[in-house]
Amino acid sequence: MKINKKYITPLLIAGTLLTLTVVGEKADAAVLTGNVDTSGAVTGTAGATYYSTNSWKDMLDTYQSVTPTAASNNTIYFDVVGDVAGDTSIGGTGYSSTTNTNNGVSIVEGKSLSINGNGHMLYLDTDTNYTTAGSGSGAGGGTIRGPFRVPNAGVSSSTTLAVKNASITNNITGGIFQSVGTGGSAPTFVYEDVTVTNGAPRAAAQPIRNDNGKILFYGTNTFNIQQDNNMTSVGLTGADNQGEWIQGGKWVEVVTGTTTLNQNWGFDQPYYTYYNNSHTMKVDDSAQLVWNLNDTYCMYYDDGNSGPMVWDIGNNAAFDIKGTAATAARYSGGWFYAVANNSWTVNIGNNGRLAVTTGGGRINVNGFTGTGVVKWNVGQNATLLLNNLKTSGSLVYGNPGTGSGITLDDPKVVTLNTLGGSVFDPTVNSSNNFPITIAGNGLRTHTSTTAAVFDASLPDLVTPNQNNLSTGDIWYRQNTGTITGLGANASSNLVPNNYSSADLTGMKTAKYISWYQPIGFWMDAAKSSMARSFNISLNPNDSNGTPADSSWSNLINGNETQTLVVGDDRGQAPNFNLSVTMMQNNFADNIDYYWSNPANPADNKTLGTGLAVSIASVTSDTSLPSFISMANAGQNYTLTAPQTSGIKIKAKNTLLTQTGTPSGIFKYTIADGPA
Repeated sequence: MKINKKYITPLLIAGTLLTLTVVGEKADAAVLTGNVDTSGAVTGTAGATYYSTNSWKDMLDTYQSVTPTAASNNTIYFDVVGDVAGDTSIGGTGYSSTTNTNNGVSIVEGKSLSINGNGHMLYLDTDTNYTTAGSGSGAGGGTIRGPFRVPNAGVSSSTTLAVKNASITNNITGGIFQSVGTGGSAPTFVYEDVTVTNGAPRAAAQPIRNDNGKILFYGTNTFNIQQDNNMTSVGLTGADNQGEWIQGGKWVEVVTGTTTLNQNWGFDQPYYTYYNNSHTMKVDDSAQLVWNLNDTYCMYYDDGNSGPMVWDIGNNAAFDIKGTAATAARYSGGWFYAVANNSWTVNIGNNGRLAVTTGGGRINVNGFTGTGVVKWNVGQNATLLLNNLKTSGSLVYGNPGTGSGITLDDPKVVTLNTLGGSVFDPTVNSSNNFPITIAGNGLRTHTSTTAAVFDASLPDLVTPNQNNLSTGDIWYRQNTGTITGLGANASSNLVPNNYSSADLTGMKTAKYISWYQPIGFWMDAAKSSMARSFNISLNPNDSNGTPADSSWSNLINGNETQTLVVGDDRGQAPNFNLSVTMMQNNFADNIDYYWSNPANPADNKTLGTGLAVSIASVTSDTSLPSFISMANAGQNYTLTAPQTSGIKIKAKNTLLTQTGTPSGIFKYTIADGPA
């Protein structure tokens, strides 16, 4: 076929026009048509407009092209109707161009975004191979990635980027929303009822990047950052700076519900605080933050950070760190690596809890710059546990700045425990800069040179304070006042039971220190031994014999010494009474039971079924009954009834042989006040 040259140019122009028309139609199709939420059931706002989709490309183009109104709270609402597959549109690095070419979209001030996943899976990836990192991923550093990118300047906290009701497979370092830089942008990120899990086993697992804005959590959230996609693999297998929970982190707040981090990434740690002038981690009243950690490098790493660090745990709130021997164990310096914050304040509200178990050894309270003030403030009925699994090195290390200290304002219990070294390294109090102040009604003290063993998943802080951990444990009843120099030249100014110089010396090397409210009064069944057997003879001439006429014998002693162990650690003196009640007599026609006073065996009281009989009354440690001993400042009272006292019996010779058969059941009771 021959073509006349005069037709070549028109044909090329027509072809070009045809191509442009096709591309234009494809781009237009990616801008979604909105639906009005008349009831507010979809968006939470009646009259708002929302956009149904299961495409990253649709979301990017619609966000870029649509301007929301006040009726929509100046927010673009996306209602996800199916799983969202990976897409090349969200790859690359840097800020988006006007055509969304392989690098997401740039967020606009005053134009918020909300993605409701409706339970669907969002694959945050640039392709559909979800076991490899997306294009453009890599070390977090100062690089911005992902579908929704906040420019370095010009975006304020009133611009909110939210995702909720979604599961996310994350293969892009930094996650779904990203704000990087010190230019002044401070957007608000919201996560509500989301689960984020890394797809690639050794890269691109970091889910959150917001340097200077707020990061807020609502409802139930779970973040899984796991090298080799499990919580047990230990080693430096996950890529560095791709496995933190949060990079940036100026303001992190759990507003409601429970947010959980499951992290196992040897090169990284929960926080990489990055180029901001403060760091606040806040758990609001009644909310909970849980970190389940295995292999992590440290607890905090820092670049370009400054200003104060604050942990603020609200009333009835909890922050639990459940670690292993591998947690924060790679950096030998302690929890804080290259941190440039100038102070660290921990506030635990009334009935709040901070419970920490790690294997990284020391909390390096000298790890802050400038004034370096470290303050731990523990509120009423609050709980603090700091538990170190490392067998070398102390729990708290380094000399903090002047003005540092621990203030205990009637907490329920504060327990510091370490398998290695001592609770306070001598460096901590070398300048007496870390005093402990006990305010309010006062706290008891229990210290030991042997560490307690806690279950990190559910630590029991009561039982260790009802028992000695080793010989030589130190116990004191309630005190208020100040303790200085623990770990160095220790001294105390406490009332009414000031520590002795010998005990202060012992406390300097303690592996376990607990200050706690009195537990109350209790009975220790494990240490008690109240079972008793009797030998009964049919020979009326024996001391334990029964009369031939079937009348009652004389009182017959038991074979065993009876021991009843109780505790009453309240206040400055005990105040309890003990009683025994016979619940059952299996041979009532042939055996009668009596309680014989250990202080006067001639004083015998008949025990009738269901009737309580007082056996002791204790109101003073200095005037105890002769058969009761006290130890550990009221933690242990031991009643001892030798064979000639305690439970005794009378029997008749009509009793058949009953070897090994329980003949009676008795209940022992401790109650408040004298009998």
